[in-house]
Amino acid sequence: MLASVEKGFATLAVPDSVRATALVNLRAWWEQAEFAPYRAQLGRLIERERWDLLLDSFYRVIPFGTGGRRGPVGIGLNRINPYTVATSVQGHVDYLRRHHGDRSLRVVVAFDCRVFKDLRGNYD
Repeated sequence: MLASVEKGFATLAVPDSVRATALVNLRAWWEQAEFAPYRAQLGRLIERERWDLLLDSFYRVIPFGTGGRRGPVGIGLNRINPYTVATSVQGHVDYLRRHHGDRSLRVVVAFDCRVFKDLRGNYD
């Protein structure tokens, strides 16, 4: 299945380094146990040959900006999902520990009250 992704990515007009990074990240989500809940949906995107969506979802880690992490909800490192939210929280904890030592720390994770609607029709 990943061979077809590689061929599909080759059809996109992006630098080779972007394709290579996306493929490495997608392979991790396909093979590693921690990402198993995403595998069926990922497989459907591959079967539907959504190369542009898959490349955009995996070519980078969603950046952290002045407004925090913002972006589309979905599968991959460049999307908002439970994995990327958890890595954001862990990053905050790591920062606080570096700057405040072993004191008791608290992190508040706000919850977005909007209902997820896949208006673009990317996911089943």
